[in-house]
Amino acid sequence: MSSSSSFNANKWLETAISENQIKFFDYKGFIDINVIGHGAFGEVYKSKLKKDGRTFAMKCLYIKKGQSKENSCIQFIKE
Repeated sequence: MSSSSSFNANKWLETAISENQIKFFDYKGFIDINVIGHGAFGEVYKSKLKKDGRTFAMKCLYIKKGQSKENSCIQFIKE
């Protein structure tokens, strides 16, 4: 999909956050961040939320060379 496509990854993400489909946490709010796995789309980290110590898994996505952010996001969503 090109950037002129009807799918816009940033808009989709902002909408999902505003509609509480996805909970947003600032990266700076986490401590004890350690890699626990690797996959085709990125790395998975175990971390703790500073304010209350809850444990989370965070996934950071790879953007493959020559692939748009939109395509990377679409592939991740399909996963």
